[in-house]
Amino acid sequence: MATIARRTVKGITYYYLEHTIRQDGRVTKKSRYLGRTIPKDIEKVKKQFAYELNREKWFDIFDKIKENYATELAKIPKSAREKELNEFSVRFTYDTQRIEGSTLSLRETAQLLEKGISPSGKPLEDVKEADAHQKVFFEMLRYQKDLSLEVVLYWHKKLFEGTKPDIAGQIRRHGVRITGSKFVPPSLVELHPLIRQFFSWYNGNKVTMHPVELAALVHLKFVTVHPFEQK
Repeated sequence: MATIARRTVKGITYYYLEHTIRQDGRVTKKSRYLGRTIPKDIEKVKKQFAYELNREKWFDIFDKIKENYATELAKIPKSAREKELNEFSVRFTYDTQRIEGSTLSLRETAQLLEKGISPSGKPLEDVKEADAHQKVFFEMLRYQKDLSLEVVLYWHKKLFEGTKPDIAGQIRRHGVRITGSKFVPPSLVELHPLIRQFFSWYNGNKVTMHPVELAALVHLKFVTVHPFEQK
């Protein structure tokens, strides 16, 4: 947490923001000059200072991870890469569907998606949505254009057109609540302005923002808007 430090030189007081961080195994202190008075928006200044320090610390690490991953990936045979991706898609589908209340186990999800074996005694809806989820996942990986409301609605439609055609590919038309959560999604009156605001923000930051930060904030902002019906 950044703190305000005061230094007096020849009877004149100067203010600084200071933050202690660990870097390359050593503890160092970062500082920023504020001026001869503390800014009125000091909390905003503190947040920006912390953001810049985190950016400096983590973004280089993210880039090194990406470079190392690309190097290691190039050594793996194509068939092995495809196998790993398929295995990931199974786990990702299972985790996503489980959060939303699916009754399929990880083994049943794998049997379904890898061998086409439908589990007995399980809701057909869970089976269809698991299959649709994996297909949309691979389609998203092949997608090369920018994010847009049209493509998000298209993916939503592909996910639910076989089980919930009345809501598939449509923005919700009433208020919703999340069971077990204190968070209340935006009301219907707020919804469409927030969706426009989200895509305006995305289009204004998609080029300049670090991909990891952009992905994290896209996820956070979009789920906070909560534009679709409850599954």
